[in-house]
Amino acid sequence: MSGICVLTLWLACPALVHGPGQQANTSAAADNEIITIDGRKNPELIPQWAAWRSAFNVIRGAHDVPTAVYIVATREERALLVKDAETDAGFYKECESRALKLRDPVVNEPNDTKRAALIARLQPRADAIELECRQHTLDLRNQVLQALSSATQSAVRNWVEAGKSGMQITLRKADLKRYRLPE
Repeated sequence: MSGICVLTLWLACPALVHGPGQQANTSAAADNEIITIDGRKNPELIPQWAAWRSAFNVIRGAHDVPTAVYIVATREERALLVKDAETDAGFYKECESRALKLRDPVVNEPNDTKRAALIARLQPRADAIELECRQHTLDLRNQVLQALSSATQSAVRNWVEAGKSGMQITLRKADLKRYRLPE
């Protein structure tokens, strides 16, 4: 779903798998508990940035809006939604590129102690990039909704909310609060 989210979790996550004879620290095991947010059961737990990023990706991939939106939107509104979907994808690609550059020194560091120090130093920067990208999606959502008629706004919002039921996100329980930001 989100390359930046995966990168950030990768930077923050110690190994979740323990080899033979190794015991997980109980505190670390609790911090590493994996949960899945199922949009069919709990759509309210799917953050708006994720729902809108997914919606923009669908529009961008189809080069058009879904039928439920198409039947109420004007040609100009449909074109605006497609343009903004492209804008979101471009900004996201730029964010992802910046975040992935942070990974290189971590991957290339053979010393575990130095790698841990690099992760501790780089994680706040990766988090900031991730939040900037999410906020951009929300700002774009607000901008596009203001430009749409009330009927089209309603159709788009209903479609985005319905799309949550098809989403499933797996992450560490300890990361849930941060994953939902900004909300």
